[in-house]
Amino acid sequence: MGMVTLMISEYENYNANLHLEFRPSDQTTAFVSGGFSHGGGLFFNSLGSGYADGTDYWAQARIQSGGLFAQAYYNYNDGGGDESPTFVYGTGLQQVAKRSNTEIQIQYNFDTPGFLKF
Repeated sequence: MGMVTLMISEYENYNANLHLEFRPSDQTTAFVSGGFSHGGGLFFNSLGSGYADGTDYWAQARIQSGGLFAQAYYNYNDGGGDESPTFVYGTGLQQVAKRSNTEIQIQYNFDTPGFLKF
């Protein structure tokens, strides 16, 4: 098996995040946060070595008030885009691996009537 010479020799990664908290009353707390991270790097798999690039964006909001708890989360990654897609060095195969995820949770805590208590 021959030695692989990788063409990338410098890396640039950067990110930023923002977080805000609110407490409008003793019973209620909330926050919103978000950010992004951009970067790339080498990967190694059964197809050979390659380079992945992309920007990841995320946002989250959460509130707790009395017995209510709710949160929402969103994440999006551009997969490197058309100008800098993920590729495999040996074959030149390219892939823009765009992906996103959304999650929402709602919970409520309450006391049960006496007949449900054991």
